Order: sequence, then structure tokens, then C-alpha cells
Amino acid sequence: MGLYSKTVADYFHISPAMFEEKGIINPPLKQDAPLFIDPCLLKNSKFKVFSTTAVATYQTFFENIVKDVKNAQTLNDFDKERVYGKIAQRFVCKEQKGLCLGYSRFSNKGRGIGKEKALQIFNAAERLITLGSENPNLFSLLCVLEDNIGADLISDMTAHIIKHSLYAFTQYAAKEFKIPTKIGRLGEKLYALPMHPIEQVPLLLTPYDIISTLPEMSDIDKFFDGFCSWDCSNDAIKIRVNSYISNIFKEADDLKLNTSDIKKELRDYVYATPEAVETISTYISDISGTPYSKEKDELGIKISTSIRPYVKQEDLKVTEKDSEKVIDLLMEHFSKKISTDTEIKRNLLYDLNNTPKNETAWQTIFNVYADMFLEENNLDLTAEAKTGRGPVDFKISKGSKERYLVEMKLSTNKKYKQGLTKQLKAYNDATNNVKKAYYIYVDFDDNDDRCKQLIQLKNESGANVDIVFIDGRLLPSASKL
Repeated sequence: MGLYSKTVADYFHISPAMFEEKGIINPPLKQDAPLFIDPCLLKNSKFKVFSTTAVATYQTFFENIVKDVKNAQTLNDFDKERVYGKIAQRFVCKEQKGLCLGYSRFSNKGRGIGKEKALQIFNAAERLITLGSENPNLFSLLCVLEDNIGADLISDMTAHIIKHSLYAFTQYAAKEFKIPTKIGRLGEKLYALPMHPIEQVPLLLTPYDIISTLPEMSDIDKFFDGFCSWDCSNDAIKIRVNSYISNIFKEADDLKLNTSDIKKELRDYVYATPEAVETISTYISDISGTPYSKEKDELGIKISTSIRPYVKQEDLKVTEKDSEKVIDLLMEHFSKKISTDTEIKRNLLYDLNNTPKNETAWQTIFNVYADMFLEENNLDLTAEAKTGRGPVDFKISKGSKERYLVEMKLSTNKKYKQGLTKQLKAYNDATNNVKKAYYIYVDFDDNDDRCKQLIQLKNESGANVDIVFIDGRLLPSASKL
């Protein structure tokens, strides 16, 4: 099994059930789980190293920022700018590579926070502090108000601030699981930590109860929907703030504003209205984030561990030597497996309400299955491979002279046509030595017209693309037929 298919439990020969029992995530080794550390969840963790120690550390970090910003108010402009630059520098941090969390779903090449982004975070925080906010959860508010500051950056910042708690928790988990460790130093403290087998940095483990899904930009609506229905102790102020924000969304709907424009309108209002800052900050304090559900596993985080019982080793071996024929067989095997195996869909690709999981889960199962298949046949799989026009879902290659591109879309994705006619074509045009492309379409509607449209679009384009149709419907099990 290739490293794409291996989790921490696989590599260290630990039963995945032990991770589940302890409430600790068992992350893949060569890709980030699309989850983030939610600072709002720390206080509710069952592990005191987070609910007590990490919360205190996070609070102290923010209190020092507030104190230094207020002290700088008495300085002249030159000295204030110099002090502000030093404060902003505290937000600069690298992504914790050994944490295996973030937006890089099929790799672990995250961003961290550079000087420019740190300055943006500080400038926004400084404006809110100047308006009177002393709530450490205002960093979470920046995800809603600021462009290009997402939950992944707040997660990186949080991980940087509570690094000692993450190290202490990992040291505890490694001892529980009997994982080999290496002594390392963080500041003045020594920790016995496992090493990441690829990155050669400390491998950090986290419990499920402090991590959540990375929210989409559309969550700005959900955030303020929750705010509007929030039971506030000061209803008069909340009604005024609520009324103004509601008008912003009504105007945005009338004018068809995009998310960036809506954020600007909200920023202009919130950053100029002390009572709005205080009320929304209090709301953030009151809400408790929702931890990622390991039972629902909507993103398919546990697919890497769970898929193996469904795949026979003989299904992965072929006698073909020609790369294109091997990949054709991969597509044939994968399509047949997912289309016909009701149990693999029921247990890995559908949630507890028999609703299909999101596109990430379906891409993940292809990623793991293809890695297992191609490893047996000496071909390399790269997920989210860079092209001159953005990342294609998957690239399969044999050296640099022979490349194959793969894009996947679900029928529930409104852009399923563009995936074939625009995205895949653009990636193909921007990549050298592409012999063939594959477009995987997962159908939940048994819609012949859509399938015929895709075939027609492919024929009209004249592109060297194979469309791989997968029946994604959850059919009755054999015992119920």
C-alpha cells in the first residue's frame, strides 16, 4: 500500500479502533485532512491540556496583543508604526507540517502565515480592539469579515500559539499507542514525539473534539443566520445591529453582490460601529463550534483505513505493460467497484441519513483506490497536481514524457459540464506530454439526458478524453432485493 493510502495507524501498526476509542484523529500521512483547529472548541475538550492549558495560553496571547495595542495609542505615529510592526510579527508562523490538517486535501503543502498576511490579521484585529473589543474569539470573526483570511489561517495561528499543548498531547498519545519517539526541544521544554516519516518533523496528533470542517465562503450566511436567531441579553442593541446587517444582505441579494462585496459592506459597518463589534464578539463567545463527527465522517477522512476490506489484492494486478491500457483498466475496475458495491457506498460514501457525502469523500476514495492500483503497476499518482491553469484533481505519470489527467465531478455539482468542457480542457492545454484525459462523472439521478449531453460535448470538442460514468445511487442490498 502506497503512502497516499497509509494513515498514522497503518504506518505504526496500530489498530485504527484504538484511535477511535481514544477520540484521536488517525490522519493520512501524505495529505492534509480538510479540517482545522477551531479555537472556539478548545474550552470544551475532554483533554485538560486543551480545555485548561491551551485556553489559558490562547487567552494570554490575545491579552498581550490588546495591552500592547492600547499602550501604543499614546505614541507618536512613527513609534506607533514601529511597535505595530513588532506586534504583527507575532502572527507570522509556518504551517505545522506534522499536523496533517488544512486545505491541501491531497498533499501536505500548506501555507502558514507570512508577513503580509500577518499584517492583514493584525490590522483587522487592531481596528476591532480600538473599537473596544477584548474578546479573543474576534480572530474567528476575521474569517467572516476579511477576504483571504480563512479558517485554515486561523487554525495555523492557533496551532502556533498552543504549540506546547499540541506537543504535550502528542507525547501522551504516543505513549498510549506505544509509538516510537525521539526527544526534541521546543523552547526550554523537552518532548518525546514520533517523527513524520515523510517530512522528518514531529508528527502531531489531535483529538476530534477540537477540530472542525473547513467552512466554505458561503458560511458567512450561516454565521449571520445564527446571529439573527441568537438569544441575546441586550435585545435592544442586538435588534439595531441585526436590522442593519439584515439590510446589507437584502441589498446584496437585490444587487446580486458576490461574497467579497458583501464582506466589504459588513466590514465598513462593523469596523465603524462599537456596539456591533461588542455584540458580535459576545455572540462568538456564546456559540460553541461543532466538532467534526467521526461517526458521520462526511469528508471521508477514514476511507484510507476502511477501504481495504473491500478490495481484493488480485483486483489490483494486471498483466498489461502499456501505461494507457493500465489506466483504462483502473477506470474500468474503479467504475465497476463503486457502481455495483452497495456496501462500500453505504459504509464509506453515504452519511447516516443515506445522503451522498460531499465531493471530497468521493475524490478521496478514488485517490486511495488508484494509489493502491497504480503502485502495483509502477505508475505515479499526484493529487491536486499543479498546471499552468490551476490544480487538476489527479495526474498519473510515467516519468515526464507520459502524463494522464483525471477530473471528477458529482451530478450534484452545478458545474459538472464546465468540469469537462472548461476545467479539464484548460488543464490539458497547460500540461506537457498529456497522452489522454479522463473525466469521472458520478451520477445520482440515473439521468440519461445528462450523460448523453456529456458525450455530445466531448464529441464536439474533439478532445482525447474518456468519460467514466459511475452509478452513485445507493441501491438496495442483495438481501432486500
